[in-house]
Amino acid sequence: RSIVTVISGMLVFIAAAMEGHSLTAAFFNSTLSLSCLFLAAIMIAVMFYALNRNLQTLARITVGVQVTAVVIGWFGIQYPSMINLHENQALTFYNSKAPDATLYQLLVALLTGLLLILPAFLFLFRVFKRDKPPV
Repeated sequence: RSIVTVISGMLVFIAAAMEGHSLTAAFFNSTLSLSCLFLAAIMIAVMFYALNRNLQTLARITVGVQVTAVVIGWFGIQYPSMINLHENQALTFYNSKAPDATLYQLLVALLTGLLLILPAFLFLFRVFKRDKPPV
């Protein structure tokens, strides 16, 4: 399975080169992406240690760190572009921002939803996660 993953990753770089996107050069020129690759590689050893010692929580944490490192490394290559369009045009974090009034209304809606949903979640956790009396 590891070989399939490595081959899939290599195919991404090959497909990018065929489309004219120098992903390999961007990857090796980005300190953040190389750091994330190094972190993900170190986590492989930690994950195998955790699996051999039956430390499930540590194994889950290391896999989460690996996935996070890969995603952050990918965004490190792409930053500030979110989506690359044709002819060297891109949607960036700066040119695709919503107007301030829209962002403010979104913030109000999210905070209102949080205030309405959070007490219900806490109630459900309190009801269903409390210790059950012995039968």
